[in-house]
Amino acid sequence: MFLPENLDQWEKEEKERKAAFEKIEAWSLEMIPEEIRKDAFVAVREMACGDPNCSPVDTAVTILFESGIDGIFGVPMMAKDITKEDLAFGFPPAEVLHKWKLGEDVDWASPRRDDYDDDLFAPMLPQDMPALRFDIGQKVLCRTGPDAEKDWSPGTIILQWYHNASWPEGSYAPYKIRLDDDREIFAPADIDQVIKKELPEELEASAEKE
Repeated sequence: MFLPENLDQWEKEEKERKAAFEKIEAWSLEMIPEEIRKDAFVAVREMACGDPNCSPVDTAVTILFESGIDGIFGVPMMAKDITKEDLAFGFPPAEVLHKWKLGEDVDWASPRRDDYDDDLFAPMLPQDMPALRFDIGQKVLCRTGPDAEKDWSPGTIILQWYHNASWPEGSYAPYKIRLDDDREIFAPADIDQVIKKELPEELEASAEKE
């Protein structure tokens, strides 16, 4: 039974988690070079890991640029426990961030990444993953920049529960998408603020831009 005291504890933890996310996002923006900082969008979330060999909770940091290129790295601890030094240790270098901003898909790996062969790395998908809203092959609109009103690009779902070899063990993005301009990106969350169904009028608008 979910008692009132449980609710109070949950609300307290949620408040702490939100404050920790905001702190990490602010630190991340500080670490992004000033000349490209305004073009960056940072999102932080906690992800449970079912593997007994990894941290029970990883904090994933996603850096998204208007170019559509984004990167994600993880810190193997709860968000509230992360220090600025913890974040800086695995943060992408300025050179990589500049290339992401320009739209270059740089092969970069966080120092926390295990030493493995990318071509041989094929993680098993956990069986209890939640159902997703969009199917492979479905047309969608993806958030590709900091402007929530204008920075949307049309594309097609090409993979569900995408995992990149540089990400923490047990970390997945709901979708990998091929945009209409042939760039491939991932959606860090299955929510309308990040990815949404492409409506007919939006299809027409995107065609007019071309």
